[in-house]
Amino acid sequence: MIAYVALGLCLLLILTGAVSDIRTRRIPNLLVIALAVCAVAYTLSAANVAALGSAALHAVIVLVVGMGLFALRWIGGGDAKFYAACALAVPLAKAVTLLFWTSVAGLLLVIGMIVAGVLRRQSLSAARTMKVPYGVAVAFGAIATLLLPLARF
Repeated sequence: MIAYVALGLCLLLILTGAVSDIRTRRIPNLLVIALAVCAVAYTLSAANVAALGSAALHAVIVLVVGMGLFALRWIGGGDAKFYAACALAVPLAKAVTLLFWTSVAGLLLVIGMIVAGVLRRQSLSAARTMKVPYGVAVAFGAIATLLLPLARF
């Protein structure tokens, strides 16, 4: 029961982060911290301490890579921290799943933004300077990774 409550809180915070990124192109640090705490609670209640160690290693790897991408100005710092907080709910063995769903969502998001820009008659050079709310892609990836194993087909 505790695992489902923690998962629900994680999902709510993940959605809140996506909405915040759409509205302001920012994901507040307090939200990321709250998500990290809920993700740890979820991992501990759904699995065990060993799973938390795996998820923590996943989060550290993601944060280091994310900060590198931030330094290159490929993603925002909030996006990197948001992804790392989500990773605390996902063991390292499922890291590729999270990356896959996030990448698919990110690709669709960028294509959608480019198409929307073309429909608004913006130039392609304007599309290159747009800020992508990548927190939306991270949210989709995290939600898909966390919920698809629970689905009964």
